[in-house]
Amino acid sequence: MIKSLIIFSLILILNLEGRSQCDLPFYHKYISKGDSVLKIIKAKKGGTADDYKAAINHFNTAMLVCPDSAEHARSKILEVFKEIQKLKQLADNEKNDADQQREKAESATYRFKVSTFANAPYKYIRLIRDGPEDVEKIRNESFDSKLIAYCYHLDILGDSIRKYCDSISPDYNVLMDKLYYDNDLYEKIYYCLKSLNPEDTVALKPFKGKRPDFGLKKFTEGDKIYTVEFENRQIKTTRNGVEEILVPPSDHQFISFTLSRTSKRLFCATDDNYIFVYSFCDSIKPMLLKDETIAMGSKITALDFKEDSSIIFFGTVKGDIGFIRYNSDRKNQPVYDVENSLGSEITSVGFFTHKIEKDSLRTFLLATSLKNRSAVYELNSNYLTPNYKFSGNALPRRGLGNINHAVFDSDCQKVIIETKKDDAKDPSLWEWNPFSREILEGLKVVITAKLKSNENQVPAEQILNKSKVKFY
Repeated sequence: MIKSLIIFSLILILNLEGRSQCDLPFYHKYISKGDSVLKIIKAKKGGTADDYKAAINHFNTAMLVCPDSAEHARSKILEVFKEIQKLKQLADNEKNDADQQREKAESATYRFKVSTFANAPYKYIRLIRDGPEDVEKIRNESFDSKLIAYCYHLDILGDSIRKYCDSISPDYNVLMDKLYYDNDLYEKIYYCLKSLNPEDTVALKPFKGKRPDFGLKKFTEGDKIYTVEFENRQIKTTRNGVEEILVPPSDHQFISFTLSRTSKRLFCATDDNYIFVYSFCDSIKPMLLKDETIAMGSKITALDFKEDSSIIFFGTVKGDIGFIRYNSDRKNQPVYDVENSLGSEITSVGFFTHKIEKDSLRTFLLATSLKNRSAVYELNSNYLTPNYKFSGNALPRRGLGNINHAVFDSDCQKVIIETKKDDAKDPSLWEWNPFSREILEGLKVVITAKLKSNENQVPAEQILNKSKVKFY
């Protein structure tokens, strides 16, 4: 409207053609009419489009009926034009004020959302950590259903955070990693499963498959098949069926070994605190590489080799876990934080990769100790930092006996553990799921099945409705 009025007024100002005679009565009449309308416009601090057009028409008519006084009429039209400009400026100011108020409101809303979404995860995690582990308390408080609800809210919070305030996504992701891979949540799920069924098999159950070859490793080179077998403190190497017994270079015994398939290296730890390195060459018997011998500060009772980074993982007789940069810094053998120590002789270490549903492929380190401790640590970018504390899930002690061996089975995607009690004739095999998300899904299945059996077709959503706590 304002733009059209401006154009209209400019056209009239430039229109100087009219009657040649000067009719003063008509001139004063239309000047008066124009002044009356202009006075109303000024009094109201703005008028309608018709008001502005009427004032301009009156002054323009006066200019036409008396060209001799056209300059005065033209000044009146310019005065109307200034009022139009004032109206435009007022509209612009009001629009700017509205924009500023909207920006302030949006900013306040955003800050509120950021604050709410930033704090809500901590509140749910606190509820999880403060939850009971005692079976009776879990049952009395219905904590199993509440736990599922807390985790459900935490997951959907992630979607809201990524949508509304992505700036705090990194903090949220770190928090969730700590929750799912730092044992607090894992233990709560584990004990909830036990509260529902003391003989639960979601997290741990007897392994019914073929016993893994814990002490056997192999690789191929062309048409040659190499195997390395460790049994009864003795290492036997085989190439295409031809066997050779490896003799320690000292008067001591081998106590653990691992293999690098890409570099064709054999690493053997002895009970006098050395790791001897052998190379597989054309001969059946591996060749000792004396200049690559690694002197250790403790007995190394478990070994594994990470091919992509040439890192040797080791476990000690005292329960510590550490690493060696084989290609660059063999003289240093740092260990991880004391909280990652398993307290007794390490019986297995091994890295592996695993992909959990709705998650990326991750790398983990499995470690077990003789005195019934088993843990799976997530290997993040800090895994080559001395004294670093890993996040990890541990199997609660269950009186399974001593842990002799453990390995991650790529077929069933679980950890297979071999244990033996002092009074048992034979060892036992167990299938352990160390992943919080996976056993959480198992808990949902168990609860849903129980609700259906007790209450006749209870919908799964009832599990979530057990908790009305919402922090966002």
